[in-house]
Amino acid sequence: MGRLREPIVQPAPFSEFIEDFAVWMERERGLSPVTIKSRRWHLERFFRWYATRSRSISAIRISDIDTFVIGFNAKGYSRRYPG
Repeated sequence: MGRLREPIVQPAPFSEFIEDFAVWMERERGLSPVTIKSRRWHLERFFRWYATRSRSISAIRISDIDTFVIGFNAKGYSRRYPG
């Protein structure tokens, strides 16, 4: 009837990198779909914030991640070191 208008969904910034990472997590790490979905969500959230900086993905620094975590008081986010 032409009355329902589907919202236009914009892909997340850097979505091609997110997709590559998801494929890697599945194929190389064997992670579960739930884990992959969760990590994708977190990456999308960070990249949406980072895109407002108008910088390339190669310019991301640890300080950007720290700023994101501190600035959003993001519950459940923390830097962790392997070890």
